[in-house]
Amino acid sequence: QVFFPDKENMPQCLFDAFKLRLEYLEDVARRGKPNMCWNQPKAVVPGHPEVECFLRGPDSTYTYRNFNNLRHARNWANKHRNDRGCFMKLTPIGRGSSAAVKIEKTTQAYNSMVAEYKKEMEEYKRLLNIVPGRVNVLIQHDKGKVYSK
Repeated sequence: QVFFPDKENMPQCLFDAFKLRLEYLEDVARRGKPNMCWNQPKAVVPGHPEVECFLRGPDSTYTYRNFNNLRHARNWANKHRNDRGCFMKLTPIGRGSSAAVKIEKTTQAYNSMVAEYKKEMEEYKRLLNIVPGRVNVLIQHDKGKVYSK
């Protein structure tokens, strides 16, 4: 037997939390699966704002030229390979003062968003199975009323 969460059978605060979660998940379902994009809004590259700006933007590749030689470019690439919120492939290129690092965004950030979407849709389906035919009652519940249970 599955317990149906309704305002008469549970404390108001639990009912409200359930209702808020269901409303959030309905909004996620309404928006649908995220579209493919290259933006990495949580990317942090300390001391290199232009690289951070690139990672947060829509372009998929960028050549960063701020090095004295290839060794300097390799060291930079090794140091920043795992920066927080950054999903990228770093390839040192060139030689001498023309050394650079080719930065290619990976799809890992997007794949993570899609995985989160799928997880939330599974949760939404589970909640709908708990409350079949009663979703509108939850969504339209009057928050101003206080129930004794």
